[in-house]
Amino acid sequence: MRPRVVYLGKEGTQDWNLMRLIAEGNFVFATNNRSDFLKRYAETELHNGLIVIVPSVDRQAQLRLFHRALDEAEKMPDTVNKLIEVHEDGTATAQDWTSDQSTAQPKS
Repeated sequence: MRPRVVYLGKEGTQDWNLMRLIAEGNFVFATNNRSDFLKRYAETELHNGLIVIVPSVDRQAQLRLFHRALDEAEKMPDTVNKLIEVHEDGTATAQDWTSDQSTAQPKS
């Protein structure tokens, strides 16, 4: 499975340019670039959701944790303005994450 950013030919694109692509495509974005994207999404009034795979792990572990994030997302009515974080042990948390949280820290 190729990452969507690579599939779209956007590998190496700066974060702020990815934000435009994500918004225009109405994508839920999954990343393990936690610090940059928490800040960027905290500055965003409306988004389709952010999934953060907290640890930097190999591709197999990323896929396992991503599937865990999808399990968490399926429990929700929608992912609009939501942050889902998945940790190495498979625990997942979900919370609101918008410009209202610009000074907040995610619950981890």
